[in-house]
Amino acid sequence: MAATVSPIANLKLLNHRNYEDWSFRVKVYLLAEDVWDLVEATTEPPKPEDGEVAFKAWRKNNAKALLAIQTSCGDDTYPIIKGITEAKAAWDALAEELKPSDSDKELKPSDSDEELKPSNSDEELKPSDSEELKPSDSKEGHNNNDESDVKYDPLYDSLKRGDWNAAKEFIDRHPEALTHRGSSSGGTALHEVIESKQLHIVEELLKLMTEEDLEIQDDNRCTAFFYALQKGMTSIVTSMVKKKKKLVTMRFTNMFQDG
Repeated sequence: MAATVSPIANLKLLNHRNYEDWSFRVKVYLLAEDVWDLVEATTEPPKPEDGEVAFKAWRKNNAKALLAIQTSCGDDTYPIIKGITEAKAAWDALAEELKPSDSDKELKPSDSDEELKPSNSDEELKPSDSEELKPSDSKEGHNNNDESDVKYDPLYDSLKRGDWNAAKEFIDRHPEALTHRGSSSGGTALHEVIESKQLHIVEELLKLMTEEDLEIQDDNRCTAFFYALQKGMTSIVTSMVKKKKKLVTMRFTNMFQDG
């Protein structure tokens, strides 16, 4: 019998329509718990004869991952993995049974697609054509003011060169630069360095940014966290989730593009 409450906050239990939303969030949770490597492992798990320490460590992590997967399944999907004792096998079984093909994605909306449709109240809250939405009114969008972009050019030039000392000196003089959306995708400096996989600068920027800063989206409505996950930057994903756990449950409009 599947659990009625998932250990992952705000996660809708797995059914036959929401696999991609579910798998994305569960993967982030397992990354944050440092057990995802076990799920995507390509080698056989250790046996007792391979060494007691290694086997016990694997058994503990396997139980943690398997429990998260089991308790995140709904009553109609739990039978798919009932009796399976390894987290990797359970994950693979669910993917084989529920992961939609490319043609299915085009024809069948997921639960999350339905939830993302604007409600009547959303329509009422949209500004009229005569109203101007200033960049400071929202964390979404790109600062397209030419003068503003020129001001921050030295920062992004430093980041592209991988020169953290120069970037830090600029940020010290202009603290607001941390949240300025001037990257190539219309995101922040954090978006920029994650795109170029400059891990040492990512870690330094994370020390300076607030929890709210991590929610800033680029022109594609993606947070820097989404790109870090997409690029498989496990250590960065873990650091970001520890700083702000809400990232695990945030929605991304294009979160399913890679399948």
